[in-house]
Amino acid sequence: MDPDLVPKLPPELVLLVVEFSARDAINVRQGWVAGLCLVCQSVRVVVVPILYAHITVTRGNIIGLVALVDIPETPLTNTRSVLFRDDIELPGTSQDSMSHPVFASLARGFVNLRSYSGSSVVLAALLNFTPFAHVTSVFIGDALPWTHETGDITRLVKNLSRLRIVWDLTERTLPELDLMSSRLEYLIIDVLADVVLRGDEPAVHKDLNGMDALTSNHHLHRILFRPRCYRERDAQMVAEHVRRWAVDNSDRRVWIDDSFVPVVDEGSLRYPYAKNEEDDALAGDALWLCGRQAWSL
Repeated sequence: MDPDLVPKLPPELVLLVVEFSARDAINVRQGWVAGLCLVCQSVRVVVVPILYAHITVTRGNIIGLVALVDIPETPLTNTRSVLFRDDIELPGTSQDSMSHPVFASLARGFVNLRSYSGSSVVLAALLNFTPFAHVTSVFIGDALPWTHETGDITRLVKNLSRLRIVWDLTERTLPELDLMSSRLEYLIIDVLADVVLRGDEPAVHKDLNGMDALTSNHHLHRILFRPRCYRERDAQMVAEHVRRWAVDNSDRRVWIDDSFVPVVDEGSLRYPYAKNEEDDALAGDALWLCGRQAWSL
């Protein structure tokens, strides 16, 4: 067919097609989406906000991201969600990580951040340089008590609307975090057990009764428990304890996501929890709407 006879789409419609295609492919074909930026300036303007909306920070790209901070019209102003991987290695390791210039630069670059995922250590380091006033959602990957629970983290948590925490059953300690005076509306508690649980231990139902500081906040709309266990039968046992606790307290806010998500790959003995963290970060606000209600009238 003669190309001159093919009807040409209006530029505005072409850009809409590009935008929808980029959004649809960003999580599975990021390289292809990045390549669209080379087509022309008009396409680049549409694609860059999509490309940088969520960033996963790794030891392979952290220095490159720092280099983007001070360029004119840095694309990092488009970043709304960030995930810091656990394998980050900072240059100049003799320095105190809390005051490392890498965190100073990234804190300055992520000016429009809304959602943070990563360790309490990295979060505390970033908060050392900026209060992240716009952040409303936080996933902290290390189990309570957090490695770095600074006053900055405490203040941030009290102003969040969404928080995800990890309760490690193998530590035999209750998660201690005072949320009674916070503005929190949605809370996710990952109940982690990366080893085989013996019998009916630990006594999850009993431990739940000691979590008033976590669950008594009248602002909370939903508390989602997610058993993350070595064995599926352990996940089912934890879910049953949570269900009974919700029934005993007639608490309609309690939800359970008891879909089995393995935390250890038995074939290679890898620890795929990091991949779970990335899936959670990409799910966004929809993550808090998962699961089933533990008790209802």
